[in-house]
Amino acid sequence: MNILILEYKKFIRSKIFIVILSIIFILLATLFYKNYLNYQQVDIDKKHELLMIKEEISSILYPADKKSSCIYSKDKEKMNLLKNSLEISEKTLKLKHSGDEKSFMESAILMYEKIIQMHKNNIKFSISKSYAQYEKERLSEIIKSNANFQYENAPLDGILIEYNNIKYILSTIFLLTIFYFFITTYLDFYHHKGFLFTLPINKNKFINTKVLISLLINLLLIFIQLILIFFYCYVIKWKTTFNYPVYFNFYDIFLPAYKIILFYISMEFIFVFLIFLIFLLALKIYKKLKSN
Repeated sequence: MNILILEYKKFIRSKIFIVILSIIFILLATLFYKNYLNYQQVDIDKKHELLMIKEEISSILYPADKKSSCIYSKDKEKMNLLKNSLEISEKTLKLKHSGDEKSFMESAILMYEKIIQMHKNNIKFSISKSYAQYEKERLSEIIKSNANFQYENAPLDGILIEYNNIKYILSTIFLLTIFYFFITTYLDFYHHKGFLFTLPINKNKFINTKVLISLLINLLLIFIQLILIFFYCYVIKWKTTFNYPVYFNFYDIFLPAYKIILFYISMEFIFVFLIFLIFLLALKIYKKLKSN
């Protein structure tokens, strides 16, 4: 217990603590800005996609050469479907530019339904049936969760920024934890040797304690960056979307953003624990072979 308290005090007082916190703060600030740029690009791409859908439906109905008629002109059902689809696509594009996101999403759902119907009626279209189905389901789930924006990488929401970058954040925290463990262990063994004799503890117990401290530091850093995200959500922007639906490839379904974040964090804990367990086992085997 004494070694845990001593290591904790050393960590808090050391410059390593300040450096790690600074790295996390800079990382989060960078990710927020990157997320905002991504949002702008996605928004531009979506407007371009809507325009292309409208133009493609229009070109099927009214060929560019104005000499030939629509290839489906003899099929009244298909013609009605195309005309209705064109009307909805034009309305969707206008709503997208108006900024009324809920009305846009409702109109877009109808538009993607029409694209699905076109494929079922053997009308050739560049937007695939699977993509139209995915967009329809995604927008439907967003409306159900009462979210008021369309994209997972929305720039004003901390939870989605956390979701979009959780893998990078956890990887950085893991590397920082590894860095702390090896650097401080090296310094204590080769530059602070007297420290090992100030407490009734052997090297093996000392290393085991270092491992435990490193695990706790990993938990602490994850907790700190989560607090920063929640602070951003509640204090600065007052915008929360814990239940915002995002597509999770691991289960092939839409899940609330917070559930996926918790999934990745739990995987981080398990991964870190296994890494240090393997390290301790390797160290034990090495010492046994060395003693023989």
